[in-house]
Amino acid sequence: MNRDMVLNQKTPSQEERARLAELPSAPYPDTPVSGVLLSDQIEFYCKKYKLLYPFKPENIKPANYELRVGLKYAVAGKAYDLKPGELLTIPKFEVAVIEILETVNIPHFIIGRWNIRTKWAYKGLIWVGGPQVDAGFRGLLLCPIWNLSNQDFTIRSGEEIAIIDFEFTTPPTGNSKQYPWATRSRFLFDDYEKPRSALVTDALTELENLRTTSVEDSKKFERILDLIRSRFDNVTAVTFTALGILTAAIALTATKPLNVGQYWWDPTILVLSATTTVIALVALVKDSSTGVWKRKIPMFGLFLAAVAIALLIHRGQQQARHVRDAEIVIQQLAKRVEALENARQSVPQSQH
Repeated sequence: MNRDMVLNQKTPSQEERARLAELPSAPYPDTPVSGVLLSDQIEFYCKKYKLLYPFKPENIKPANYELRVGLKYAVAGKAYDLKPGELLTIPKFEVAVIEILETVNIPHFIIGRWNIRTKWAYKGLIWVGGPQVDAGFRGLLLCPIWNLSNQDFTIRSGEEIAIIDFEFTTPPTGNSKQYPWATRSRFLFDDYEKPRSALVTDALTELENLRTTSVEDSKKFERILDLIRSRFDNVTAVTFTALGILTAAIALTATKPLNVGQYWWDPTILVLSATTTVIALVALVKDSSTGVWKRKIPMFGLFLAAVAIALLIHRGQQQARHVRDAEIVIQQLAKRVEALENARQSVPQSQH
């Protein structure tokens, strides 16, 4: 591409302005007319002066014309292209801006009034654009729609979405203002704003705030739980330490035989005291541990407690066995004593 071609290249807006400038202008009728255009007048102006282009004869009704979905639309502030017959979706509670397929070329003595089809209004769609198309307007119409229903709305490119009717104005004069279609700032779909539904944006903002608040509250709750666990573990450690000391003191006092000068603890009392001390240490270590160790320490404490209980049972069985052995020895000694007593009584008095 040479320099001249680059300098003479038109922008999309300039190309659209040039296209609209080629549309024919309709003269005012020789006989003044008034009222709403009926089907024959709509068809006449569409065929001869491209009132609507491209127009579809089947869409002409007794006093209006059904406009179709075009090739561009925007939902939630984002623009998309459409192919003929392609489906577009307007999410519930969201706003869509839809380009109308027909180009409008209204004479300077006719106005248009348009709105969404009643069929779609009963589906929960609300049209939020301006109802009047000024006399002398040329260009594309954009249809802003709010889906107020609680269901997604779908429609295809080329399908009828709105209706427009036309009405003659009073006869124009030299003092009548002309619509400056060629000097306006917006010609293309991309030139217009793409609004979003405040209902959706506010709801999303509130949900995000709620999520953030929930996360913060969850962290606060976890910190409170950790503090409670820490205090509980400290109390547990102190309690079992006190129990260990108390058990040892009772053992020293209550289990010492009266006729023994030096005495060591009974192994059972030693195991019980050691167990309480270990449980206290486990509670202290658990309080200052995190992660995997924090999960393993309680299991280790339970293992030690099980070992201590097993040792106590084993010690009890040993003591029971010693008691039975002592009873057998006592019975044997009693029998020997009885035998000696019988033998002594059977000795004759003369032998004394």
